[in-house]
Amino acid sequence: MNFVCPVCKTLGTPHLCHKCTGKLYKMLHTIAMLVPELDNELTKQTAKVSKMQRAGGSSTPLVYSPEASDLTQYAWTVLDHWLRRSGWNGDVPTLTLLAATAYYQYHRLARLIDADVMFTEMTSLRDALVALADLPIEKVFLGVCETCQQPIHADPTETHVECRCGAQMDTQAAKTAISDELRASWLTPKETRDYVKGKGGVLGSQVLSNWGAAKKVRKQVIEGQSFYHLGDVLAYAEERGLFLVH
Repeated sequence: MNFVCPVCKTLGTPHLCHKCTGKLYKMLHTIAMLVPELDNELTKQTAKVSKMQRAGGSSTPLVYSPEASDLTQYAWTVLDHWLRRSGWNGDVPTLTLLAATAYYQYHRLARLIDADVMFTEMTSLRDALVALADLPIEKVFLGVCETCQQPIHADPTETHVECRCGAQMDTQAAKTAISDELRASWLTPKETRDYVKGKGGVLGSQVLSNWGAAKKVRKQVIEGQSFYHLGDVLAYAEERGLFLVH
């Protein structure tokens, strides 16, 4: 009987040939290296903190990225299925360890009778992980869904986004509302300076203090902590031409 590699059809073996085994090895190495990116995506959250709430205050974290969440489940299903199909019967607590196990057990996978199906699924998983790593979806908090009260985050370039409950949200209106709310916020001196720095400007602590003392911007002290009205600071900074407010 003439055996052929199930992937490239090279004669000589009923399993993956040497060349295809090498490809599988590299593929599983890539998967093992990129699986941690899923954790990065799942924990890349922004918190919306209520006005005047500081350390210890309540906040609402964003829901997990649906794309990363779905890919995490897919990765676990594929890796666990084929490892057990190959005869491995271990147990690991995390997807990262599961991916590393698949990498170290590549020789078992290469000898599967249906290695062609396994090879195709691993290729699909590898490509999905590469796409996630190379083209991350930058999402921002857009507010809370009026229907189900769940936080919504999405690509800010989209005109409309859909909540998981099916409700629609106008992206631009949501961004405007958040901007208006932020400008109405009271921030600590450091938070105020950091925000200005993020806009490309430089605002020294003494300068900010002088603005407050001269009543150019609103300032209030609560339990010994100073807070500045961000909208006032941005408006006065723009008036003085310290930076361009976008």
